[in-house]
Amino acid sequence: MANRVSQWFRKLSGHHAHHHHRKMTREDFQKLPRHVAIIMDGNGRWAKQHRLNVAMGHRQGTETLREIIRHTDDLKIEALSIYAFSTENWKRSKEEVGALMQLILDFFASEIDELDEKNVRILILGDKAALPEKQRDTLIEAERRTAKNTGLHLNIALNYGGRAEPARRG
Repeated sequence: MANRVSQWFRKLSGHHAHHHHRKMTREDFQKLPRHVAIIMDGNGRWAKQHRLNVAMGHRQGTETLREIIRHTDDLKIEALSIYAFSTENWKRSKEEVGALMQLILDFFASEIDELDEKNVRILILGDKAALPEKQRDTLIEAERRTAKNTGLHLNIALNYGGRAEPARRG
């Protein structure tokens, strides 16, 4: 799933191998969506298909997310919402949940400087209070640091409720 989304963004932004199209015009940009939402799902299945452990699947999903964020910004899409970790995900194995919690720390440690430099505003949706302290502090700091940015609005849903409540603001 993530690979197809990434390919779509590459194609739109002209970053694909078989690029025989003209440059995008203002009219082309006006046809793009203003807000794109992605549910991060299928990383574990992808890992199993490639005979990798589930943590590696989640790590690959994060790499794809980095690429998607860059393309979204290049295309001047106003908002990107990522549904990354629902309350249902707490039911997964302790190892998988631990790997996902570590990915939160790794992602922001490696990406916050570039996101801030590119004027991206980060908003965390969901119940931050129920997350481990390190993760909660990292997320709150990312929101604080980018609060005045006026570029891409990157909404990341973490620890959000079930079907009836896809993104409660925490």
